[in-house]
Amino acid sequence: MIRNRRGLKAGDVVWAGAYPGLLVRKKNSNRWVIEFFGFSHQVGSEKTQNIVALHIGDYVPCPQGETVGYYEIAIQEAMDLMEMLQQDWGSEGRRSVSPNFFQKFGLVRHVDVAMDQTLDVDETIEEEYEVGVVEPDEKSAQNQILFSVVIFIVRRLEWQYQNHEGPNKKFVVKKVPKE
Repeated sequence: MIRNRRGLKAGDVVWAGAYPGLLVRKKNSNRWVIEFFGFSHQVGSEKTQNIVALHIGDYVPCPQGETVGYYEIAIQEAMDLMEMLQQDWGSEGRRSVSPNFFQKFGLVRHVDVAMDQTLDVDETIEEEYEVGVVEPDEKSAQNQILFSVVIFIVRRLEWQYQNHEGPNKKFVVKKVPKE
C-alpha cells in the first residue's frame, strides 16, 4: 500500500503558493505538477510545502507583477469548479495552514476554527511504521556476508586453476633479447 503522506491526490483543487490550481500528478517526493487556472502558462510545479487545500471562502490577494484581470479569472475558474463539484473543500487533506503560508502568500481563510484545525496527514503517520518495512535479522545479515565471501574465494580459486596458474605458481620476468 502506498500512502500519500500529505493527503493530496491528483484532481484536488488547491492553492499552489498564491495561485489556484488542479493537481495533475506527483513530480517527485516533494513536488507536484499543477495545472493552474486562467493563465497562459498553465502547467507548472510547486513544492508540497506550498500547497494547501482550497476552500470556497478563501481569499488570496493578487501577487505583485501579476495582471489582476487574469488572476481574477483564475480564481473564478477555481470557484466555478468547486461549485460544479458541490464541494466546499478542494481536497480531503492538507486543510490546515502554517502561519508561514499565511504570511508568505497572504491567504485569508473564512472558515470556522474547528474546520481549519484539521490534522495534516503528516502529523498522524509515523514513518517507522510504514507498511512493508521490515528490519533485517542480524544473524541473517551475517550469513549473507559470509556466503558472499565464500563465493568470492571459490570463484577466485576456479579462475586460478582454469588459467593453469595454480595457487603456488610464481610469475617470472624474463629478459627479452634486443634485436
